This record gives sequence, C-alpha cells and structure tokens, in this order.
Amino acid sequence: FQDDLKRLLAYSTIAQLGYIFLGLGVGALGAPMATRGAVLHILMHACAKTTLFLTVGVIAYATGTRSISKLSGLAKTMPIAAVAFFVGAFGLTGIPPLACFWSKMYVLAGALQVPGAFGPLVLVLVLIESLITFAWFLWVGQRVFFGKPSAGAAPSPASMNWVLIAMILATALMPLAG
Repeated sequence: FQDDLKRLLAYSTIAQLGYIFLGLGVGALGAPMATRGAVLHILMHACAKTTLFLTVGVIAYATGTRSISKLSGLAKTMPIAAVAFFVGAFGLTGIPPLACFWSKMYVLAGALQVPGAFGPLVLVLVLIESLITFAWFLWVGQRVFFGKPSAGAAPSPASMNWVLIAMILATALMPLAG
C-alpha cells in the first residue's frame, strides 16, 4: 500500500504510459485510429494528471502532509480541491465526457479493427484496468476528502483555488481541442 499521495499518482502514470504504447502498438498492426488515440492520450493524460498533481500540492501546502493515512474530511475545508481531485480522477479513468474517455475510446475502437482475438482481448483488459483504477481513485478520494476532518486542515489559498478551477475546466473542455 502506497501511503504517499503524490507517489501514488506518479506510479499511476506507468499505466497511462501503457495506454499510449498500447495504442501505438495496435496502430502498428494496422489500426490508425489506435494511433490517434495514443497521441490524443498524451494530451488528455497531461491535463488530467496535472489537475491531480496540483490538487495534491494544494493538500500538502494546506495540511503539511501527503500521507493518505493522515488525511480525511478535507472536502469541508478544501471543497475546490475535492472537486479538482474527482474531476482529475474521473477524467483519467475515462469517465465520459472528460479528458481520457475520448483517447481510450479511440485506442479501443482501433483495437477492434485488428483481426482475430487480439482486439477483443485488448478491449477487455483495458476495461478491467480502467475499472480497477476507478476503484482505487474512489477509495483514495473517499479516504482523503470525506469522513471526520483531519486536525490542522487549513483552507487552501485563493490563488491556488483559481489554478485548480482552471485545471478543472481544462480537464472538462480539453477533449474539444483534441
């Protein structure tokens, strides 16, 4: 179990890079739509993950810790950070219509263009991984933002909230640019 929120997000980047390489690999098998999805996933992942990392930065600044086990109930003192975390998490896991939904959809549609059993296998594995990622993001979000508030949880500064609001909008609207 990884207790450091920032480190946990960094580890999750490995899975997201896997999507990019999977899309490129499927594209090399003759599915250009998967290649488009891989390239789009670079942009979408960057947007959603930036939202998450900035949220963790706000949490660390306001509480003095990134330890999941020491954080709880932060939605009461940092509602914008809570919204930013869940928008980033939902965007990263591919909840429509947020950022990574579209890039993952292209990769999956491309996988189905590959003849044989490989395409459906890719589809099933990606959907399972997305569900697992969604579940652990929900668990972390519930642990950090709900429940009895942690001692010493100060509200986040307004300047940080404006940056989070901008990233919430970017994660929601970036698919329009892609």
